[in-house]
Amino acid sequence: MIQLKNKIAAYCLLLAVLSAGALSCTKNVVSEDPLYTTSPEGLIDFEDVPPTPSIAAEGSVVTLKVNGLEGKEGDFRFYINQTPADVVSVSADEVSIRIPITASTGSCAIEINGQFYFGPIIDIRGS
Repeated sequence: MIQLKNKIAAYCLLLAVLSAGALSCTKNVVSEDPLYTTSPEGLIDFEDVPPTPSIAAEGSVVTLKVNGLEGKEGDFRFYINQTPADVVSVSADEVSIRIPITASTGSCAIEINGQFYFGPIIDIRGS
């Protein structure tokens, strides 16, 4: 009789462990919504192409592949390593700038409507 009680207790314990394991493996879907909303599209897009020429000197003209600047001449500022640069020309997919004498090697940026868009590094060699 004691053996029968022990077997029944063992089977009950085994059944409890198996049911607890089966119930604990279910996933609860909390929400289908994404955690963060997508950001709005930017006005300007630097293409993943190095500037031309790849190494520039002070006073030379450098061309970068940038989309979204056509028709915005005078509405934006161009910076090289936080130094303002003069814009020579703007087309549908390019901007040409003159390297300022005080500029040093660093990334370029365009500021428009208080928003900064960062581009590739411009390598500047001194005279």
